[in-house]
Order: sequence, then C-alpha cells, then structure tokens
Amino acid sequence: MHRAAEERARFMAGLPVAARHHNHIQLISQLTLEDSDRADLERRGVPDGVIDTFVSVKPWQILRTAVDAKTPGVGGNGSKLNTKYSGYLVPALDLDAQIQGWQIRNRVVADDAPKYIWASTHSNPVNLQNGELPLTFCRGSESPQGKAIYFSEGLLKPLVTSFRHDISLIGAAGGLFSSSPKQLEGWLKQLSPSELILCPDAGAVSNTDVMRAYSRLNTLLVELGHTLQVLWWGQDTKSADDIDEIAPELFAKAEVISWAEFAAKNCSQTIVKADKSKPVLKPNRKKKGAITSVKKLDEKAQQKQNWLEDMAKVAGHYPRVYQQCFHGSAAATAGTCRRHLSGPSPCKAW
Repeated sequence: MHRAAEERARFMAGLPVAARHHNHIQLISQLTLEDSDRADLERRGVPDGVIDTFVSVKPWQILRTAVDAKTPGVGGNGSKLNTKYSGYLVPALDLDAQIQGWQIRNRVVADDAPKYIWASTHSNPVNLQNGELPLTFCRGSESPQGKAIYFSEGLLKPLVTSFRHDISLIGAAGGLFSSSPKQLEGWLKQLSPSELILCPDAGAVSNTDVMRAYSRLNTLLVELGHTLQVLWWGQDTKSADDIDEIAPELFAKAEVISWAEFAAKNCSQTIVKADKSKPVLKPNRKKKGAITSVKKLDEKAQQKQNWLEDMAKVAGHYPRVYQQCFHGSAAATAGTCRRHLSGPSPCKAW
C-alpha cells in the first residue's frame, strides 16, 4: 500500500498534458532528423510534410535550452534526455493534437533490442497524472465527431494509417488499450463514434498474448456500452500486410466482422503440437498401465492451451451465448465467458 501511494504521488507530481505539450515543442525545436530516420519514415509511407515534423535523438541527448525538469524522460534539470537509445521520436497525441509523450523508434535492429521505447524515467515518468500510459489519436481529413473510429496497435502505425486510408484511429503502445481505461472512456464520450473497429495486426489470430490484449479491449468497450467490430482483409498469418501497409483498394474491400467471428478465428488455430522428437508417454514394463515419464508443457504453453480450449469450448458448443456475451447483451448471465476474456495536412496530426 505504501509503495502504491508513493507511485500515485509520483504520477500526480508530473506535468499536466498542456504543460507537457509546451515543453515537448520546445524540445523538438532544438533537434533535427537524421537521414537514416527520414528514410525509414519514407519507407513507412509518411507524407513529406509530416516527416519534417519528426526529430532524432541520440544517447544522453544534450539540449541547448533546458526544458521543464518535470518533462517526461529528461534529466539534468531539463538539460538532457535520459536515454541510451538512438532513433526518432514518435508522439502520443491527444484529441487536441497535444503531445502527451514520446516513444523512441530504436535505430538498432536486433532480436534482443527493443523496437520502441518510452521516453520515460523513474522520476519523470511518461505516465499521465492518473497513472495511465498515453494513448494516441490520429485523425483523418474530416472531423472525427460521430464517425467510425478505428483501433490499431502502436503510435506510429495509426499515424501512417490515418494518411494512407484517411480515417481516424486510436493507438496504444503494445496494443494495451485496456491499460488506459479512463483516457479511452473520456475520448469516446467526446467523439461519440458511430462505429468502433479494430484493425488486427497480421498473424494476430495465432498469437495468444495479442489476442488476449484485444479481448481485454473488447471487454472494456462492452462495459462502456459499446460494440467492437473487426476489420478483416485476410490477415491470418504474419506474411500478410498490416493496416498501414495494405493498398487503399484492399482497405475498401475489407470486411467488417463481429468480435465473435474474429475470436473464433483464434480458436481454429492449432492449440499445442506435441514435440515428436521426444516420446510423450513411456509405459512402465514392470507394471502394466503405469506411466513413468510424461512430457510436461511449460507454464506459458499450458496457459495458452487452457485459454484457447476455453475459447474453443464457448465458440464451438455455445455459439449463441458466445456471440451475445461479446456484444454485451448477455454478459451478466453468461458467467464463465467473462472469466476467459480476462485470462491529410501536416497540421492535422501535430
């Protein structure tokens, strides 16, 4: 309890969003964009005018003019950035296009290197004053009020997608939308969306962790009185393109399906395959029927198997209850279903 109180106090001591934005603008005015980072943004399809608003950082970046010492991720009384990574800054924007925080797109590409890192320190965390991590909002060319709002993983992907397909999106680092429930609830109240549509990453249906994060988003939206639908363009495997990569023609042809239909695609995946290089069972020759060796699944694989079996059971044997539950109308009476769920101008974006 004492540690939780200290953490809440640390978050509350941080800058409010308006002050963060002011200091972030001061920060980026002192930095430039490296050629290699510009090339990466061009490859991603970011328009030239928007690319010009991006900047690069290097380890322990020194600032010519100090910013507020409470700005997320800074040190030395606001005179430097406390990071060991090089790359470009990707903003987390609120509904008013204020910069709430940054992630660094790591220039180092390696299996053991993180791809995106929050500009955040223990004393100056990126967490908002309520403790939640910032979401990002990227709008299309039209007002998003009363229109369809899409969900996409990350901070950069929604930004690219908003230009590529001229739609408005909410993004969350790591797809962890449910970790920022108050922020999401407030945004949806202001936006009054006509539809909420998830854009799953390619191969998501075979990734238990990703599907679990999506399920938690669906649960949260149901609790807030919304229905989540899913945009499907055949992205079963990782070899398919993500929403920021597909051609506008494919986007226009994509099917909007229900959450239950999408979740059932996960249940159709292979749950766990036995390792055929080793025997699973080895009978005891001395005592008939006894088993002396059983191949045990590791804890993570076992959790995956249990979760997928639950999903398959509900989808396969109780399709009506399953669909109703995911739409919220029978969430209270469905009971067990709830448990397995938990287991284009530059100025418009900036």
